[in-house]
Amino acid sequence: MKVSIIIPVYNAERTLERCVNSVLRQTYRDVEAVLVDDASADGSRDMLRIYEKSNPRIRIVEHERNQGQMLTRRDGCQAATGDYVMFLDADDILPEFTLSLCLSALESSPDIVIGGYSTRSAEGRPMRQIPVFDRIYQDWELSMFWDDNFSHYGSFLRPVWGKL
Repeated sequence: MKVSIIIPVYNAERTLERCVNSVLRQTYRDVEAVLVDDASADGSRDMLRIYEKSNPRIRIVEHERNQGQMLTRRDGCQAATGDYVMFLDADDILPEFTLSLCLSALESSPDIVIGGYSTRSAEGRPMRQIPVFDRIYQDWELSMFWDDNFSHYGSFLRPVWGKL
């Protein structure tokens, strides 16, 4: 099962290398990174072209004018060739066992796999931690995640990243 990781890129020259390397270092190897440059004005596009030439698991899509996050992600999905799609932002780092863990969760045939995430300051200090769920939830239980009374879980589902 191939996984396509869609990464929108806009002026991400400072963080792009770390992000791309975290995808390429996944223990699960059947993965492609689809990087969509949304008309960056820094050196991001040049970096992407170098990555694409040096690694067959990297594909790039280039926008001639800035189109924003939604259209950038859409274009990444259209270019993706994987059986599954995951989103990652260009300033994110994907821990090396992420895809292996997500794909092992697919053995029970869920509709979606959701992982945890943490945020860090520019200096690397932890700021927020959303834990990985420790079990498979049944369909009827998922309604609690959409209820605003469960703000911890609601905030967990709003971001597009961390899901397969």
